[in-house]
Amino acid sequence: MICRKCGATLDDGSRFCYYCGEVFSEEDEKDWNAIDQKEKEIAEMEEAEIKRAVANMIYTTTPTIEGRKITKYLDIIYGSAVIGTGFISDLGAAISDLLGDKSNMYNGKLNYARSEALTQLKKAAIRQGADAVVGVEMDIMTVGSNMFVVNVSGTAVKLNDDLS
Repeated sequence: MICRKCGATLDDGSRFCYYCGEVFSEEDEKDWNAIDQKEKEIAEMEEAEIKRAVANMIYTTTPTIEGRKITKYLDIIYGSAVIGTGFISDLGAAISDLLGDKSNMYNGKLNYARSEALTQLKKAAIRQGADAVVGVEMDIMTVGSNMFVVNVSGTAVKLNDDLS
């Protein structure tokens, strides 16, 4: 809930503003609840639109996109994800190492980090107004003995509308 007089953020159901002393009626609370609900609906629609755009974003490791002409180079963009392996994953990896097997726990965490970094890269491209990302590179590092860092970079570009 936001105080209309001073703009302070308040607990839902507050009857007065702790900051400026403004007193609220039940009607005020109903109005605020309606506004909050509308803002949530808008945010959910925007999130759904962003998810669609992320899913449809073209990205490639190559400097060009076959059949499309790059009309504008917008900016170099980045995405990154840092994820801890945790004690259980470390223990599982140690056992897998002893047995000469792959570590599914590490694999799962690393795949998650890759996916998250690529999603961040695509969202950065969307914020730039890009149609695609070219020259994508991914680096994976470890920090200490129990953290993965995945960094992804590329160039956000605009493409021609001709799909031939």
